[in-house]
Amino acid sequence: MMPRNTSITRGDVTLRSRSARLVEVDYYDSGQFGEAGCEHCGALMLKGENEKIKRGRVTQCCASGDVHTQQMKTEFEELQKPPEEYTKGLINASNQKTREAFLDNTMPFNNTFAFASVHGEKAPEDQMGGRLDTCKYNGEFSFQFSDLIAPGGRRPTFAQVYTLTPEAAMNIRDENFSTALSPPVKAEILRKLEELMRANPFGRTFETAGAKIKAAKAATGEIPRFQIALLTDRDLKTDALKNRGDVTIIERADAPTAKQVAVIWVQEDGLAPEISAFWVCDKAGRMRELKSGMPQLDPCCFPLLHPRGTPGWRWFIKKRGRKREEVHMQDALDNSMAEEVAEPRPNEPNAGASDHQEDDEMPEEALELDKEVPEEEENNACREEDPVMEPENIDGSSKKSNISERQFYRYRMALRGDDKNAFHWLWFARRLAEYFTISVLNRIERNDMDHLKAIQTKKNYRQLLARDYIAAMEKGLQKLGRNAKLGRVFLMPQTFAGSRQYYQGKYADLMTMVRHLGAPTWFVTFTGNPKWPEIAEALRGRQNYAHRPDIVCRIFMDKATEFIKDLTERHVLGKVAGQ
Repeated sequence: MMPRNTSITRGDVTLRSRSARLVEVDYYDSGQFGEAGCEHCGALMLKGENEKIKRGRVTQCCASGDVHTQQMKTEFEELQKPPEEYTKGLINASNQKTREAFLDNTMPFNNTFAFASVHGEKAPEDQMGGRLDTCKYNGEFSFQFSDLIAPGGRRPTFAQVYTLTPEAAMNIRDENFSTALSPPVKAEILRKLEELMRANPFGRTFETAGAKIKAAKAATGEIPRFQIALLTDRDLKTDALKNRGDVTIIERADAPTAKQVAVIWVQEDGLAPEISAFWVCDKAGRMRELKSGMPQLDPCCFPLLHPRGTPGWRWFIKKRGRKREEVHMQDALDNSMAEEVAEPRPNEPNAGASDHQEDDEMPEEALELDKEVPEEEENNACREEDPVMEPENIDGSSKKSNISERQFYRYRMALRGDDKNAFHWLWFARRLAEYFTISVLNRIERNDMDHLKAIQTKKNYRQLLARDYIAAMEKGLQKLGRNAKLGRVFLMPQTFAGSRQYYQGKYADLMTMVRHLGAPTWFVTFTGNPKWPEIAEALRGRQNYAHRPDIVCRIFMDKATEFIKDLTERHVLGKVAGQ
């Protein structure tokens, strides 16, 4: 029971009890995924999520149909149908020892067979007793591609391994794979994955390039000058390229559309073909950054999740009802495809340069639709998906014509089909699914920050801000060293969830309420329980709750939303005095 005239505070909600009566609340059962469904894309939903849709809220799975285009549907279905030898041989293998050894080690196996590297700072190991070990990373992820030939006789890594014979590649992978597995089981899994990845369009690309290198070296004693173009536009008309020297076009035989994946171009001199692509050179010794918005990023960094080479998110995928599904990115991503091979490509950062140049954060066209963005829409990091933190969320679908990165991955991560326990291209992968989800969110937040930074580029905050404010920042920089200088100033807006300004605004709102209503007595937190029956029932096989952030977060949000209703609508702790 609560004493008279006491209050309780949670976030931006202040409650005051005006009676001493005790209100009993029954356990709220969120139900199971599939008790409701999206009428547009068929995604499985909780009944509580469906109630929000009935009240006019936009569906998170497909933005009420805006994202459910034929292209998005086709790519999702492709992911849902991996090669049969993958599903029967590993994911659903009849041999339990082989199956569990693979599923428990998806992350190291993925790193072993990846075509590109993922760099991130792992968080300190501060695991609390009794809790599951989870993926924890700090800072920003980076994704990099190396040249095709390891410089100076170094050990081949990533895509370079695919240029070797399968036997030589297997030996390297076996030495690199350090997880403790019995040798026979490890050898069987590595063999099956080697066969699978050699059939992958990117695997065939680098294997073909390796064969060309070997043949040329045997004929002339020298390695020819060549490049590999991982195509951005897979509908590219390649007939004109066949007259540009020795050109090999890698296609997908199993794809009804968008067959072209890569072009291998060999020529002793002259210019490379003018096409929109991510370029991999032969022996320049550089690392090239894969930036968010490049469709090659996901299939090259996470091949076990994209065994057919299905492209990831890219700029300018149009929403439903637009004239074109996708706008070509020739000018946006590749501004100098006609340069000499010796000149850096757009995806080749200059040596010693910062990973994020101010003028090269995103294509110019990406900002075109955002010139006049209302303040409440500048950042949606905690808008659509967090009704607890932002109950005043806008209803109705976005007016923007392109599918955002957040919308793209929400669509792909959604559960669909008649059986909630059926195979899902991502959520089968346990630890790798955690890692992929973290990397996606990291990219989304980076793009949000780049977008805000691009908007503020037109403003000179060093001139607009008070001199004392600038002086305080310069003084703080002195801790970094005598030569530290203050550059361009960017400020996160109050609408960016998680920023300092965001929490300062929430604190100011709370203090205003306290001044008018009096000091609160209670501080309430709402904590999820991994043993909730809804979570336990939604897991399949030997999954644990750490493997399924989608299930945990959605059930938590459903229960948290109901908890807010208990406080603000059912008044279980007293009548609401203000919110």
